[in-house]
Amino acid sequence: MIEGITQTASKRVINGWAMYDWANSVYNLVITTTFFPIYFLAVTNGNGTHEVSFLGRKFVNSSLYDYILAVAYLIIALSYPILTSIADTGQ
Repeated sequence: MIEGITQTASKRVINGWAMYDWANSVYNLVITTTFFPIYFLAVTNGNGTHEVSFLGRKFVNSSLYDYILAVAYLIIALSYPILTSIADTGQ
């Protein structure tokens, strides 16, 4: 292959992957923002109270979900630069 010339996929293939990515993103968004919180609150409300014991502390079930989600995003934000640099260097 001649240096400096890159080969790309056809427009149809690129559009297909774009639609796949869009649909996959929408699916994850709907599940994590709509269905999972409702399910979590229903499962943790089994004993009639809204409290959940976690790591020796009592939390309101809806706030525990928010705390866990915030910690997960913090871990992602801290590890993202490291993981992306590893992905960029590894070919």
